Amino acid sequence: MHRVINMGVPVVIGVCQQASVPPPAAKTLTIGSVTTNTVAYGTVIGADPEPQAIPVGERLTTTLNSGNSFTFGADTLAQFYSGSNTAEQVFTAFQITYTADNFDINDMPDDGSCFIQWTLNNFSSTPTHAGIWPVEGTAAGLIIPQNSKIGGIQWINSSGLNKSESFETSPIVGNVLSGGISIDTFILADGATNNNTDRLNKVPLASQQLGSGTTTFTLSLRITMKDGTFATGSQTITVPENAVKANIVAGGATPTVIAVQTQALLSSPFASTVPNTPLPVEEQLISTMNGGNGFTAGNTTMLFQTGGTTSGSHSFTVVFDTSGLNIADFNEEMQLRYVITSAGFGATEIGFLQEDFFSQTITFPVPRDEIITGEDVQGPTLIIDNDAQFKITPDLNGEQWSIRVELEKSDGSFLASPDQVIQMSANTVVDL
Repeated sequence: MHRVINMGVPVVIGVCQQASVPPPAAKTLTIGSVTTNTVAYGTVIGADPEPQAIPVGERLTTTLNSGNSFTFGADTLAQFYSGSNTAEQVFTAFQITYTADNFDINDMPDDGSCFIQWTLNNFSSTPTHAGIWPVEGTAAGLIIPQNSKIGGIQWINSSGLNKSESFETSPIVGNVLSGGISIDTFILADGATNNNTDRLNKVPLASQQLGSGTTTFTLSLRITMKDGTFATGSQTITVPENAVKANIVAGGATPTVIAVQTQALLSSPFASTVPNTPLPVEEQLISTMNGGNGFTAGNTTMLFQTGGTTSGSHSFTVVFDTSGLNIADFNEEMQLRYVITSAGFGATEIGFLQEDFFSQTITFPVPRDEIITGEDVQGPTLIIDNDAQFKITPDLNGEQWSIRVELEKSDGSFLASPDQVIQMSANTVVDL
């Protein structure tokens, strides 16, 4: 007898097994270069005069790429056009080129339906050597971000672009001399606040001299795909202190802040200068900020609350250098201004109190011969006999603010010092 063994292929009934399919790879892009061009100067749209064109031969143009580690070189940016005139802030346009890593132009939406989102954030320090200066909108006329509470700025075109306008080359941003595509723009803080800047030409890059340090920030792009996904990429941009020169056109010498001193002398209502009472000598805190201490306000050197309804009012004095200034450029009777930029869009954390509101500028009529001496000059001191009093809140502890002096010239313009940054210690402002 022979035994027959069936060696057939076994069959499994009732079980279906299918290999898993990995999700498609996220679309990415690589920023290859950022080209900048200082196209214009001014303050805001609607100012008199409106932003003015910088002559082509005077413009500063640079290209950031991997060859220079996306780092601005020396004197490739400028704060002012000439004479350190604060009405002549330089506006820099820029354009980004990128490489599509794992998509092509056919992955993009139809013409008229392409969108790009630009974001500048992750600033290494504030104030910053460079940021976005809206020339129109809620926060027009200042660099964003102003303080560590503001993370950056973001915008996206609100009317669709064609593929050719958005594939591997973005439109030019911030050319204030031209029309721009419509955008929605937002300031990034705890949330995104609409800045009401409506055109791409109205968000130029701007820079400022801060005296020391390097600023880095992240520039990001987000491009729409026709399947509803996005291609994203980012690049760290570096702005060393020597990248920003004071003026595009040499405008002669400017004053320089060399010391600032405050002293708590009075107790007065939070939003008023009167009635006031002198503080006892032992409570008259003094803060001196100069090059010797890196313009840092020491701990427990300024006052905020002196009682349940009162706050400290400080004197405020600036010492500045006038060497190199031409006395013939000024009238015998002239104006001097102290200008504070606080860490915020309002001046509610710091300011000279006048007529029941915080302001950031105080003006003095002064004799020319006492101010334009060619040497170090102690400017006027605010307190008591002047309606302006310097007040400050603990919100600025650990933050920064800046001070400059401006001198009225005989032609009516003001010659400004570079902004001097003041660093607040962790416990500078205290309560009694």
